[in-house]
Amino acid sequence: MKRKVEFVEGCLYHIFNRGVDRRGIFIEESDYERFMEYLYYFNDDKPKEYKKIGGGRSLEERDKLVEILCFELLPNHFHLLLTQVKKDGIIKFMRKVMTGYAMYFNKKYEREGVLFESRYKSKIVETDSYFCHLTRYIHLNCLDLICPDWKEKGIKDWRKIVEFLENYKWSSFIFYTKKINPYNILSEEEIFKRLEIEIGEPYLKFVIDWKAEDGPRNDKESFCGE
Repeated sequence: MKRKVEFVEGCLYHIFNRGVDRRGIFIEESDYERFMEYLYYFNDDKPKEYKKIGGGRSLEERDKLVEILCFELLPNHFHLLLTQVKKDGIIKFMRKVMTGYAMYFNKKYEREGVLFESRYKSKIVETDSYFCHLTRYIHLNCLDLICPDWKEKGIKDWRKIVEFLENYKWSSFIFYTKKINPYNILSEEEIFKRLEIEIGEPYLKFVIDWKAEDGPRNDKESFCGE
C-alpha cells in the first residue's frame, strides 16, 4: 500500500503509533529505556542489530538517517517529530526501531504477533509555528496520566502540572525547558533552527499559556493516542 505522505529530505514530519487494540507497549521502566536507546542507536544507516552501548549515550560519529526534534513515550503510544537526513531515512529508521522493539517486547513478555496498530502514521509539518504548537501538544500528552479531562476542561494548578512534566522521564520536555538532552537523542541544532521560542523559561511560559479552546481536540488531524 502506497503511503499518503512522501518523505522528503529536510522536511519535518510528525510520526506516531500505538499498541494494537490500544494495548500497553511500555509495561516497565526498562521498556521505556530500551525504546529510547533504540531511538539513539538505530539512527544510523549501518547498524542492523542492537548492541547496548554505554547506556545509549555514546557520542561517536554516526551515519544519521533522521534528526529527532521532539519525542514523548506514553504507556500505549508514542510521538516523534523527525526530519529526514537522507533518502528513505524515516522509513529505514522507523522499520529498525519498531521491528527491534516488537521483537524485544515479545521475547520479554513471551507473546507472539503484532505489537503496533499499524506500521506508523505520519503527517508533514509545513510551518515553524505549527512545529511549535506540536511540541507543546506532544509534551502535554502525558497529562492524561494524572488529569484525563485536561483537554476539555483546561488546567487549574499549573504548579503541580509543571512539576509533573519536569519529572516525566520519557519526553523531550526537559530539553526544551532545561537544555538536558536525554540519551543524546535530540538534534539540538535543528531544534534551535526551527523553534520560534527561546529554550528555557520562555518555552515553559508558552506551554503554560495553553488554553482549552486551543487544545489538540480542535485539530482534527492530530492524534490523541486514546
